[in-house]
Amino acid sequence: MTLNMTKLVLVMAMVATAFSFVGCKSKPKTWQGNIEVAPGPNLAGKLSGATLDVDLVGVTDVEAAAWAGRDLNTYFAMNSGERADAHAKGTATPMLFGGGNGSGAKMLASNDPIWKTWKEKKVTQLFVLANSAAGTKMPNRFNMPLTTNRIKVSTFKIQVDSADIGNLSPIEPLKE
Repeated sequence: MTLNMTKLVLVMAMVATAFSFVGCKSKPKTWQGNIEVAPGPNLAGKLSGATLDVDLVGVTDVEAAAWAGRDLNTYFAMNSGERADAHAKGTATPMLFGGGNGSGAKMLASNDPIWKTWKEKKVTQLFVLANSAAGTKMPNRFNMPLTTNRIKVSTFKIQVDSADIGNLSPIEPLKE
């Protein structure tokens, strides 16, 4: 081996060693499990004469800003093309409470076909959109991470009440 060739091999070995110490951060993966949604105590008793519409909307980080600023009165308007489009594209899945649909908890099962769509799309956030005439602050929204590094339970519980929406299951803090 010539001296230049030896130097080249030595430099390449040093570069390879340096790269082995530099970790590549992988992007978080879409969490898949059961999502249980239930009306809260202030709303459940009012659903005999009213309905509660809830949409679970799976979005990417890029789409999240648009969903955070979306006009929910327009989204939940009668015959909303925007809402119908979200359902047709597999971005959103609906849950209906009250008005003959019961007021108990409903489940998006871990084997529901929407998970395949959300995983292919690499969904990282979930928006819970809710609307009810029985609510005091409706329509309303709740945004949460939907990634394996933040959700560690098999069933994630969400409560929709008359003035707010919140998680009953833990969300892990973001690790640096």
